[in-house]
Amino acid sequence: MAVADAEGLAALPMRRVATELDVGTMSLHRYVPGKAELLDLMLDKVVTLDADARPDPDADWRPALEAAARESWQPHQEHPRLRRLRHRHRPHPAQLRTRRKAHRHQQ
Repeated sequence: MAVADAEGLAALPMRRVATELDVGTMSLHRYVPGKAELLDLMLDKVVTLDADARPDPDADWRPALEAAARESWQPHQEHPRLRRLRHRHRPHPAQLRTRRKAHRHQQ
């Protein structure tokens, strides 16, 4: 994240990430096959929301919605270069987990 925050997403070739993590490039590729997967993992790490958090049903909806919006926006304030990743066509793992949990609660 530090490299992306400081130098942008274009500065993230796998070799550079491996160097920053002090591992070999091929070792990194064993766990993260390519840059698309790396970006997914970065976004997932930063944007993971508490999918189990449920608002108090007796509470006013407006403060709960405002709190959820602030929680969702905070990671983008801390890591502004990741804003571009939110609009990718593939959902990231945290989004999938949230959707699955929401679907289970609806049933």
